[in-house]
Formats: sequence, structure tokens, C-alpha cells
Amino acid sequence: MGIDSYIPLNKDIPGRYEKAMIGLGVHYDPAKWIQLSLGLVTGGKVGTNVPLGITFIPVRKEHTTWQIGFATRDVISFFKSKNPTVSFAFGFLRFSFGELKGK
Repeated sequence: MGIDSYIPLNKDIPGRYEKAMIGLGVHYDPAKWIQLSLGLVTGGKVGTNVPLGITFIPVRKEHTTWQIGFATRDVISFFKSKNPTVSFAFGFLRFSFGELKGK
């Protein structure tokens, strides 16, 4: 689980958010071969979004891991007709350098 906040303090930066935002997220592994991610983001001028992601792990060994994932920035957009935020991501390549110590 995690929480993230963004509070704009300097009004002179181009492209900054105008209002504070807060996000909550959770990452869950129901099985060794799948990961689920769900969150809630609210504030700013974006309203409330519910990001959702799913990652499949066909190969998970000590030094080799293959992943394929799908995610959306706001799953609610697929079910509403007013002001949708359509966003979809597909990942197929990820690099990792170094190794984790312990479990």
C-alpha cells in the first residue's frame, strides 16, 4: 500500500498542477504469476480517477523474470459517457540492473 501527495508551492512553474492532489494505491499478488494494482487519485482539476493494472509473469526465476502488463489511468472512464479520460498502457519490455539481497 502507498500514499502520494502533490502540493504545488510555486505558481511560476509552467505545466504545474494548480491544486493539490492525493493518491492512494495498493499492489496485490494473488498468485506467483499475476500482480494486480488498484488506486484512487483525486484533486487538482482531474477529478477522481481509479487506475487499474494487471501484470502477468510467465517466467519468475531467481535471475530471470518475464512480465507482460496492461493498465489504465481511470477504469471508470470505460463506463461513463461524460468527460471520459481514455488511457491505456501496454508493457512488454522491462530492464532491471543489479539484484535484490535477501527475500
